Amino acid sequence: MANPFSDVMDLFETESVPVLSEVPLRSKPGFCYIYQWQESEKKEDWRRDDYRWKQDGTCNFVHDGVERGKKLYFKLQIGFKEWSKQFKKSAYTHPTYDKKVLVLYEGDVSVVNDFCHGNATSRAKTEKVFHSDRPSLLKELKLTEGIGHPVKFYSDFVNKAPRSLTRQVIDAPRDLKQARNAQQVVRDNKRLSRDPICYLTELYYETDFISDLLLFPTLICLCYHKPVMENFQNLIGRSDLPAMWLSYDTTFKMGDFYLSILAYRDTQFEQRPRFTEIVPKITAEKKMAIATDEETAIVNSVKRYLPTVHWDSEEDFKGELIDLMCSWDKKFQVYFKQHIYDDAWNMGSWALRPYGFELATTNSSESLNASLKRFVNWKEMRHDEIVFALLDLSDMHFARIRRGQFGVGDDNILLPHLRHLYDINNPGVEIPKKISSDDILE
Repeated sequence: MANPFSDVMDLFETESVPVLSEVPLRSKPGFCYIYQWQESEKKEDWRRDDYRWKQDGTCNFVHDGVERGKKLYFKLQIGFKEWSKQFKKSAYTHPTYDKKVLVLYEGDVSVVNDFCHGNATSRAKTEKVFHSDRPSLLKELKLTEGIGHPVKFYSDFVNKAPRSLTRQVIDAPRDLKQARNAQQVVRDNKRLSRDPICYLTELYYETDFISDLLLFPTLICLCYHKPVMENFQNLIGRSDLPAMWLSYDTTFKMGDFYLSILAYRDTQFEQRPRFTEIVPKITAEKKMAIATDEETAIVNSVKRYLPTVHWDSEEDFKGELIDLMCSWDKKFQVYFKQHIYDDAWNMGSWALRPYGFELATTNSSESLNASLKRFVNWKEMRHDEIVFALLDLSDMHFARIRRGQFGVGDDNILLPHLRHLYDINNPGVEIPKKISSDDILE
């Protein structure tokens, strides 16, 4: 009995059938070609030809006494859960023809119907035709290091793809989101654990950024950037600098946890717009002001550990207050005594002027809070993600401080009388190495 696959197998030897290393797109009925690959990653690329196929069966056969020949059948997807066999594709492989696959098209191409991704919901997505990327590109996206800003990562792949726009629909990432997702896969694969607490513990042991970590009964993580802290210590008590201004806000929600940040302004620069354990010197410093929003725990901590930061002029204030209270309504007098009187000693402009301030606000903390919310795109984050993000931000801001001190780049706003202190030609002038996740996992 004649082998029904003999005629098809003869096409592997026919010179009229093109042997291609690049998959042709949108082939017409009657067209056949041999796809040949060298890299194993490209073995399945013939499956993506800019049609929406679904494998519809497999048939094994013997040719020239050699088994393991295989025919693959494909049917065309023409809509959501809609299929057609009026236009078909079939593929043949055989051990005799290593790293080759014969692909044939037959039927009526007019039944082809392009449509959006099955999970599309927004109008912008539902009106856009979906194109499947070649398998080797998807592997390359996942295997690459995924380092750098997503925009650059995405641009690099687009630039490597063929210049023809018809080729870019399968040879380049679909959009920026796909590039971001691929980077996230790389990061997740590099994690020692999917458990954020486990990774947070790894950060604690492998970096100097986390100074204290309490896991039970409540998670408490205290972090600070050593170079930033050293810079802060160098600013305390300086007669050649304005008074320091610290801002500590109440906690704000970032995920299933809350975040509190202590911020300071580097007074070496022109204005454009764990406390005692970390900086013991701060407890004895008088030339400093701290602005909070009067959250009880913060106020009590400041009173206990930093008693010298309050400037006292009680007699002068009381004299002025008695005259004013005579003209006030009784109800307002009661309100003032209950809610404002105690705070006035710390927030009045008369108490701030000796330090070079006119007004006490928490604007800097609120601005920082808003910046962090925008930084995480107003999404909830895991404990380890926010800690690593804060480390990254600290690295970035300290690099700006160092560049500003030595007049490098756009941050050249160091106070003129301090510029002689920073000579870029001195040995050892550098920005500390940025810590990456690779460094932690090595």
